[in-house]
Amino acid sequence: MINLSINLQNCYGIPSLDYEFKFANQNHKGRRIEQAYAIYAPNGLMKTSFAKTFTDLAGGKQPKEERFNRTSSAVVLWDGAAIQPDQIYVLDSEVDISTRTEAMTSLLVNQAQKAEYDKLVKELNALQDKLKTELQKASGVKKNDVASTLCKDMNTGRDFIAAVQAALKIELDNDCAAFKYQDIFEPDASG
Repeated sequence: MINLSINLQNCYGIPSLDYEFKFANQNHKGRRIEQAYAIYAPNGLMKTSFAKTFTDLAGGKQPKEERFNRTSSAVVLWDGAAIQPDQIYVLDSEVDISTRTEAMTSLLVNQAQKAEYDKLVKELNALQDKLKTELQKASGVKKNDVASTLCKDMNTGRDFIAAVQAALKIELDNDCAAFKYQDIFEPDASG
């Protein structure tokens, strides 16, 4: 059994919340049943206040009471020990997946799938890095500028993969392999 004990006083509009959530795995007719809880307030304030409180805790900060400047306290225990900031993940209503965190990938997939996903992401990043190195050698553009230059030239925003795909579709009439991109499009070279 996992216990999450929460004692909040004057945290972003929550005057008081003192509860122990007990998450017990149970079996019913051979099927595993997980314990879940829903916290509800009709005006939606509880969701926002709860999220702000745990966002502060995840950032290592003490939650506040903004409206009346009352003293706040937040004691959160995970199986009897103080919860650590890296054990908290607040799932916002709009998740920015470009800022992927360890907590988010743990939340969204099981561990076997997460390990496979992380391995694939690592391999993909290594392949992109290798491609950028090769493009840098061929073009003379600084490695850190290769992706942004190609995206700008292919008009794909910041989507490097789409820029590479667009560049591969271009049929060349002349072989320009003897020339480096940087020599032709050098900003100082234009008159």
